[in-house]
Amino acid sequence: MAASKCPCGQLRIALNAGATKEQIAEVFLQVAAYAGVARAFDGYQVAAQVFAENPERSDPGK
Repeated sequence: MAASKCPCGQLRIALNAGATKEQIAEVFLQVAAYAGVARAFDGYQVAAQVFAENPERSDPGK
């Protein structure tokens, strides 16, 4: 996957800015309604990779 097509950087920025994994996951529920479940699932798979890089942020409020 080309770097320009991977939203990993934006997800990392969101996590570093204080967004929780739960909040990011909720975004994909909204994406499913507007862009389709397949695109939301693809996006969540990318998010899961980023979440795996940051296991210490698994609890809300951290």
